[in-house]
Amino acid sequence: MFRIGAFELTSILDLVVEEPMSLFPGWNDQVLQDYGDWFDPAFFNASAGHFNSSIHSWLVRGPRQTVLIDTGGGNNKPRPASPRFDNLKTSYLASFKRAGVHPEEVDYVILTHLHVDHIGWNTKLVNGQWVPTFPNARYLMTRAEYDLRDPANGARDRPATTHLPFIDSIAPLLAAGVVDFIDSTTTAELDGISFLPSPGHVRDQLAISLRAGDAEAFFAADSLHQPIQVRYPGWNSKYCEDGPTAIATRHRLLAHVAETGGLLLPSHFARPGYVRADGTGYTFHMAEEF
Repeated sequence: MFRIGAFELTSILDLVVEEPMSLFPGWNDQVLQDYGDWFDPAFFNASAGHFNSSIHSWLVRGPRQTVLIDTGGGNNKPRPASPRFDNLKTSYLASFKRAGVHPEEVDYVILTHLHVDHIGWNTKLVNGQWVPTFPNARYLMTRAEYDLRDPANGARDRPATTHLPFIDSIAPLLAAGVVDFIDSTTTAELDGISFLPSPGHVRDQLAISLRAGDAEAFFAADSLHQPIQVRYPGWNSKYCEDGPTAIATRHRLLAHVAETGGLLLPSHFARPGYVRADGTGYTFHMAEEF
């Protein structure tokens, strides 16, 4: 658990997936020789030669509200287009019990974007129907991301198998009337939270700033996938949909967290940390839990 002022931040793990070095099209093996000390076992399996990508949510508990950021891959969901997430059986919901929170206590679910590994636990299967996993929560997402993934709209020309995450993890929320569309100007009733546009990985990804006095936690979504991108911000992952924009966003976000000293929490880092400017770029330093 991490703490920012009166807010408690807890990682709710769904699963860890293995990513080959091809995660970064710009990968060069020289990096391992030059920056080997960056490849901590929490992030990198040296013997197998792959990255460890954490698929998790962040649970933010404040004095008045409980907020969940992204929802992982989800169980029992057919994912032929993404085999690593096909019909998962993880202990994600048990992690809430260990954290001392019931799903019914979540007030808001914020979806930074609508890729398959960020929306799966929006819903769960009950008597053959997909129903909201967090029944008392409002689910927040951008209209642009919704339209882009909608099989009747922006995704209509994509293969039918890629529509399944929308069908089982987004459409049931609309049917239940629990969705609010937001943008970077939205504040709603969210204590300490503001949104920052962070396009590039997807068209309308949102980063999230949580402030308590002078302290900040910065949820960077998929602007970064692994700490080596702190040293090499010009490296996009193979999943980034608009490479030049993603690079510009990454530079901007790194400059922000280096200047403010805030806690950086990208969506797939096994551990959050801090970014420091060192004269030649930026370095990443893992944070210790409280």
